Amino acid sequence: DISNAVIDERQVTFKGAEHPEHFATKVYDRNLLKAGDDIVGPAIINQMDTTIVVEPNCVGHVNEYGIIIIDIDAK
Repeated sequence: DISNAVIDERQVTFKGAEHPEHFATKVYDRNLLKAGDDIVGPAIINQMDTTIVVEPNCVGHVNEYGIIIIDIDAK
């Protein structure tokens, strides 16, 4: 359960092939994610030195080393 890592939710516009789409997007605190967590897009992951965007239809996986790997079109 990664709900404890959610720090905000906002409307974000993602450009599609033809028209931009608006999505309710959860914002996560990177420091609260751990190995094995899956972040289903759309999502934004904030950390001290960067921001990671997980687009709709993608999933971010936190591997055993704490690295976030994004599977594109994984949904």
